[in-house]
Amino acid sequence: MQGGGEGLGKIAAGGFAEFGGEDFVAALAGQDQEGGAAGAFFEGDVEPGGGEAAFVAAAIGVGADDDEFAFGEEDELAGTGGAGVPAEEEDGGEEFGAGEAADGPGAEQGEDGGAEGEQGAEDAQQGALAAGGQAALRQDHRFEHGAVHGVPACQHAVLRRELGMVAATLNARKTKPRKTKQMTLAEVRLFLEALARANPSPKSELEYRDPFTLLVAVVLSAQATDASVNKATVGLFRDADTPAAMVALGEAGIARHIRTIGLWQGKAKNVAALSAALIAEHGGQVPHDRAALEALPGVGRKTANVVLNVAFGEPTMAVDTHVFRLGNRTGIAPGANVRAVEDGLVRRIPADLLQEAHHLLILHGRYVCKARTPECWRCVAAEWCKFPDKTLPPVVKPARK
Repeated sequence: MQGGGEGLGKIAAGGFAEFGGEDFVAALAGQDQEGGAAGAFFEGDVEPGGGEAAFVAAAIGVGADDDEFAFGEEDELAGTGGAGVPAEEEDGGEEFGAGEAADGPGAEQGEDGGAEGEQGAEDAQQGALAAGGQAALRQDHRFEHGAVHGVPACQHAVLRRELGMVAATLNARKTKPRKTKQMTLAEVRLFLEALARANPSPKSELEYRDPFTLLVAVVLSAQATDASVNKATVGLFRDADTPAAMVALGEAGIARHIRTIGLWQGKAKNVAALSAALIAEHGGQVPHDRAALEALPGVGRKTANVVLNVAFGEPTMAVDTHVFRLGNRTGIAPGANVRAVEDGLVRRIPADLLQEAHHLLILHGRYVCKARTPECWRCVAAEWCKFPDKTLPPVVKPARK
């Protein structure tokens, strides 16, 4: 176990960018992997075991109960995000199933600018944090008198910046977004009827010919856009559009057609295996049964829901990243995980709207209620949506004369 000063020396030498979340706070507080403060940051200022909040508060010269550095009971020091919440992927494919292929972190790219714009925003944020850190710690006499254990005086400015950055990050996390209220059942109907009037014939954007090609397309759509899957399946379905033809094409032949989409190696293996299973166990037909579908290689609950809904007209609810987001953001069926949202939607959506609700919600989430910035000003169902922080139309700058 290292002392608190040694941890700070490591931070000063490596910089904030070298540490992430838990590692930074652990090094800051002089903790080992089992936790527990190993010593005071400044001589006599913090008792071992005082906790990260008190430790960082003392480090930047404020009290743990100070209004400028308050912590709530639910504040997290090492990252945010809840279990079972799918990561956002803008314009993602039909399926993002656990047990199939989960949404990848950072999948949203390009909606509000490319990598260059994102880097600029990140640099600006880091600059603001650094400036805040320097301002917060500039007057701390303990840096000026060499009271930091094991850290040369020449590195005190670095510590000001690094401690200010973590303090600003922790301070920002205490501000939680306002909670969305749940819609009433009457509002759920009005919300969906408004979407249906705007999109009277919602359908999957995946291209398919029959239940088998639909099943293959949905399996391929994990962590890929529908457009990219459609480009890949043009050649694939030309060469093999039945289970027997797909088995004859083989894993290597399937892979040649789908190299342009994510996770293509595993998907090629699954498509070949599920085609063989359909021949061996179901006479070459896609089964109209959830358990039988989920027993196929590469098929999970959400893929089964899509096939049952689209190919067989069942009133199922496939919850992808868009549906999960809408369930929670709009208040139509809030839930902590995918299954909770699915069950809530099935329970709360009127039976006469349930079969089409799957695609109404997916398409609305993909094109209007977007992950990064929902376009509330053009939402036809905004009147019944419970999202408290609705966005306004973008300001149009007048043209230069």
